[in-house]
Amino acid sequence: MALWAHQAELKGRIREIAPIADPATRTYAARVTLIDPPADVALGMTATVRFAMPPSPPVLAVPLTALLREGEATYVWRLDRQAMTVEKVKVAVAGVAGNTVILGSGVQAGETIVTAGAHLLKPGQKVRLLDTDPARPPEPAPKN
Repeated sequence: MALWAHQAELKGRIREIAPIADPATRTYAARVTLIDPPADVALGMTATVRFAMPPSPPVLAVPLTALLREGEATYVWRLDRQAMTVEKVKVAVAGVAGNTVILGSGVQAGETIVTAGAHLLKPGQKVRLLDTDPARPPEPAPKN
């Protein structure tokens, strides 16, 4: 925090935030208690405030169609790209935003998750990736 009349950086703790925004400015009034303020700081001085936030973990989002619910547990199918097989992985749902689900745990960034047909798969089942380039013609089926 930096007071407009002071150049020194100050630390403070929020003690009150107005529950309703000011209709003209659309801002919320806040009251801050300064920690070890200088002697010349007076009540009502204006300041620029910056909030320190702890780093947040990366957000992993998947489509709602990727989820498989069995009993009280929620799963997704993770693709093993070497074997091109799927593995059922238990996940924790941290939130939902429309048709997107935020996962709290269970999978890591960079892993490939099946997003279609989750209710039809079995552990170890072989799968193939859908072509993501619509301009590329499909590969011919193998001849037996």
